Amino acid sequence: MSQVILSARGIKKTFGNQDVLRGIDFDVHQGEVLAIIGSSGSGKSTLLRCLNRLETVDSGTVMFHGVNLQENSKTANEARKKLGMVFQQFNLFSNLNILQNCMLGPEKVNKLERQAARETALRYLTDVGMAAYVEAKPLQLSGGQQQRAAIARALALEPEVMLFDEPTSALDPELVGEVLDVIRQLAKAGRTMVIVTHEMQVALELADTVLFMDSGLVVEQGPPELVFNEPKEARTAAFLARYTEARLGSPQRE
Repeated sequence: MSQVILSARGIKKTFGNQDVLRGIDFDVHQGEVLAIIGSSGSGKSTLLRCLNRLETVDSGTVMFHGVNLQENSKTANEARKKLGMVFQQFNLFSNLNILQNCMLGPEKVNKLERQAARETALRYLTDVGMAAYVEAKPLQLSGGQQQRAAIARALALEPEVMLFDEPTSALDPELVGEVLDVIRQLAKAGRTMVIVTHEMQVALELADTVLFMDSGLVVEQGPPELVFNEPKEARTAAFLARYTEARLGSPQRE
């Protein structure tokens, strides 16, 4: 078993009177793809945002190579730079072209010289198939192209772990495949990734571990073939049955 590099223990988060996360524990190993699945409102995206302190937890710890990422310290701030984030909405700066969007992080966060930042951005834009669009503004591109550029932007920061928050949920169905192909390439390259997704095929095909959440709790986790084919918990089985029914009865995604 490879080294645990990211570990969550006892994560709790409340918004108003709603307990969104009710004590979450899990580990992420070097080179592992962890897929987090569950119904809307189960706390998946909140959990992902808590990992890199985009949301502060009410209690619990998120440890990355022995550093508590929930602390507001110079050490924790430096460590959080090693977690790249890809959002549902692409969050690209509309006034900048794609190359400029991808150069910002290397220049501002990693303090690279402009030419080095440009070379880094171009390398990752090429990797995601966006080299031909470096001069385009975000609104000139399709949703799939924008999301691929957003992935390149995150990769340009040279993160150790990639966090994906429903990376295909804002896309038209015909554009989903091109983004999933990029994620497949990252998985094959051994990237450590945590993916919140409604795309069950992604979890089944790419994940080393699947974590099923319901009502702010981790109900079940394990290898995808066991979680999908031999779920131990009734809530897991019910969720997967709804997904199967939706897939068979409609072309829409769960």
